[in-house]
Amino acid sequence: YFFTGSRDKLILVWNISEVEFTVPEAYLPLESRHTCPEAVTALDIIGLTGKWDYLMAVGLESGQLQLFLLHPTRSDQTPAVARVVWSQPILFNPELCHVKNKRVRRVQFEPIIQSDQQLLSSAADDGFVKIFSINIGQLQNAVLRS
Repeated sequence: YFFTGSRDKLILVWNISEVEFTVPEAYLPLESRHTCPEAVTALDIIGLTGKWDYLMAVGLESGQLQLFLLHPTRSDQTPAVARVVWSQPILFNPELCHVKNKRVRRVQFEPIIQSDQQLLSSAADDGFVKIFSINIGQLQNAVLRS
C-alpha cells in the first residue's frame, strides 16, 4: 500500500500490489479514505505486528499531531481489493504539539522497531523539532478498549 495526505484534508490508501494489474487499475485509490479536520501536511507510517498492521502519524496545518492504527482486510467476493479499517484518531495533548497554527512540515518514525517503544519526530513552522516516545502495546490496548 501507498498512503498520501493532502491539503484537501484527505488521506488516501493506494493499492500498489504485487499482483499483475494494468496501470490504471494498479494506481486507483482504495475506498478506504479518511477525512481529517484540516489540511494534512505530513504523514509517516510503520508496520506493526498484532491486530493492527500499521501505525500512521499525521501532522496537520494547525500544528496538531494525530496517530491512527490501520488494518487492511479483504472480502471473499473481491480478494484482490482491500479495505482499510481505521482506528479513531489518537490525539496528542495540544500542549505537547507545535505552536498553534504553525504547520507541521515533517513527521517520521525511527526507521527500525526494536521494542514496544517507538520514537516519532516532528518538525513544524514554529522552528522546533519534537521527539515523542510511543508505547505501541499500550496504544493498541487503549484502542481495543475504546
